[in-house]
Formats: sequence, structure tokens, C-alpha cells
Amino acid sequence: MTLFRTALGPIGSGRLFHGLSRLGRGPALACKGLSGLALLCGLTACGDTDLDWRLTAVPPVALKLPGLDQFGDEPILALTPDMDPVTKPAFKHVKRDFFECKGLLGAWYQKIIVAEINFLAKQHELMQIANPVCLISVDKSVGLNGGRFKVHLYMDMDDLKECEMNLRCKWARNVGLVLKNKAVYRSYFLSDFKNDKYYQHCVSPESQWYARTTCYTMQ
Repeated sequence: MTLFRTALGPIGSGRLFHGLSRLGRGPALACKGLSGLALLCGLTACGDTDLDWRLTAVPPVALKLPGLDQFGDEPILALTPDMDPVTKPAFKHVKRDFFECKGLLGAWYQKIIVAEINFLAKQHELMQIANPVCLISVDKSVGLNGGRFKVHLYMDMDDLKECEMNLRCKWARNVGLVLKNKAVYRSYFLSDFKNDKYYQHCVSPESQWYARTTCYTMQ
């Protein structure tokens, strides 16, 4: 299987985005357990780009969590030459398509995201998640630097269905993959809706942690 290397280039010694030279040759997407969501039309979502907060950021600090590889053999995202996912949507929303992370998001990169989001949750005394259900939303109405690709984590399938089918979300753990200077920044959004708590953080490709801000507004 021939891989297409986009013009976006690498991150350090790792790869940024790869796609397949032929469409439809990507890893098969297993939609078991998600078929009930396919007919959903009124899906709503809360994310960091939905809020225009102007918070004062503090100077960045190094965020190097133990036991994590900072790059791997897989690309961060497996995309076609047209910057589309190589897998098929698990279900669709009027504004976004949702994909399973498996086959689309590099496993090594998903481990970084889960570890960092649990670290951030701990800082705010929020619930942590061990083995989350992982989905990626794709919003083609925004650019690569505006949150087109966003990772959503759920406690389990029941949590996913309660939030996205019944529209009763108790909390959110999202991260926007923001392209800046040919590198991917991680813009985190954490919330506890019941207690009206919302937090945003940005982590650079070099694992510099910018607290209380988003990656979208950074230069």
C-alpha cells in the first residue's frame, strides 16, 4: 500500500499527516455499537472553538509525562491527498462527520492525548478516564488551523450515547488538532457541565504547556 506524503511536512523526526494514494484502501472502520447514532440529526457538541474566551495566559512550562513516546511509526492522522480521512464516518451530523479513532489517529498519539487530558483534569480536580471511547469529528467548514479535526473522549459507549443521542452531556474532554507553522498543536477543552466548570489549555508540538488559553488564538 503506497502512502502519500502531504506538503505539510514532518514534525521533528515524526510524520505529520499521511494519506493513501488510492481512496478506499484505508483500514476498515468498525462501526459496531455506533450504528444507532447514524440516524442522529440533532447532534449538538460543545467545544473550545465554540467559545470566544479572552483569558490571560501564563508563561508556558514543559509538559513531559513519563512513559510516552513523542513520535511513532504511524502518522498523527491518516488522510487522503485531499486531506480527508481514509476511513468512513461512524455517523454524521449536520455540520460534522464523526469517525472512530482506530485507523485514523495514530495509536501513539492517542496515548499522548489521553495522558495529557487526564493530567489536566487532575489539575482541576475533574474526573479522569482510563480507557475512553475515542471519536474524531471533522468539520470541513473550518481550516486546518481552526479546529477541523477534533478528538472527543467518552467514558464508555453508554456515556457516548447519553451525550450524543440523548443530548445529556455531563462533561466534555475534547482536543482540537491545530495546524500552525507545519506542526500540530493540541488545544484542550475540559468541562463539568453540572458544576459549570470549563477549562482550556494549549500544548505545543514540543510539549510546552500554555495554561488557560487555546491554541487557536496563539501566534
